[in-house]
Amino acid sequence: MTIVDAKRDQHASSDQSTSGDLGEFGSVLAQDFRTLVALSSDIIWETNVEGTLTSVSGRFREHQNIDVRAQIGWELIEASKNKRIQNAVEAKRPFRDYSVEVEIDGQVLFLRLSGLPRYSEDGDFLGYRGVGVDITDDTRRRQAFAELAEQNRYLVSAIEASPLCITIADARQKDLPLIYINPAFTKLTGYRLAEVYGRNCRFLQGPETEPEAVAALHHAIENRASVEVDLTNYHKDGSEFMSRVSLAPVFGTDGQLQAYIGHQRNRSDELAVEATERLQSRLISLGELASGIAHEINNLLQPAMMGPDLLARRIPQDDERAHRIVERLKVSTTRARDVLHAI
Repeated sequence: MTIVDAKRDQHASSDQSTSGDLGEFGSVLAQDFRTLVALSSDIIWETNVEGTLTSVSGRFREHQNIDVRAQIGWELIEASKNKRIQNAVEAKRPFRDYSVEVEIDGQVLFLRLSGLPRYSEDGDFLGYRGVGVDITDDTRRRQAFAELAEQNRYLVSAIEASPLCITIADARQKDLPLIYINPAFTKLTGYRLAEVYGRNCRFLQGPETEPEAVAALHHAIENRASVEVDLTNYHKDGSEFMSRVSLAPVFGTDGQLQAYIGHQRNRSDELAVEATERLQSRLISLGELASGIAHEINNLLQPAMMGPDLLARRIPQDDERAHRIVERLKVSTTRARDVLHAI
């Protein structure tokens, strides 16, 4: 038995079970499925044996302003011009997430199609049933950026080579999703473009991120203003780094907000150097203070240094105890002077 035969028998068995065994419950399921199809914002489609479109969900038509009735009888598989889909259909194999460019009702759309072959209760091939996801906006944004990159090759090269982490977020979409990061961003954070595309940059934040810095960013975004803050971010491996983040809005020729350009740099090493310099400065100041104090004390010690010799001359030679006390006083003042000189 071939894979196609096995798939055909599987689908035929499933259809028979649904229609024959489930009875009224099967009818309810079918009705629920039709409701889901009607509500889906994606394309739920079905073709006949020849690959001609026989059914397509109406919700997509409303969203894209496309007349679904005009598409009945349209050869979806042939119009996709996707050889991988056409080869899968010829072999009656499933296909999944193949991107295609098609023209529907005078509009060029980019779709991501997935489909499964369907069979009758007798195992006869009936055509395909599948889903199509509209990726037109995303594809056009990518194309626009590629065209911009081609027109500004030197600028793009400079951005790519910049040691600063540079990001671009789409301000036309909800929650400012990232649409570009340069290699410096990947080097610093550990995240690649595929991992961050379409996400808000807040994924870099964590438990120790300063709320006041985040609030400053939100305030600037709400007011379409530029801002620069220092805040704690996190590498992909979970380790912290201190980042200086700058954010600036970009407006189109029509005055509409188009994007936010952000750049950040790792300040962890810089802050460590600054802390070391501050410590060194404090030690120098402390040394200067200690030196000044030592000088003053040394001046005060001068009379004490001369005292033992003066006292020794006045003490009788046979008063050994007094001479021992004067000698200890001389030794102590000498040690005190040596300590102060060391300071």
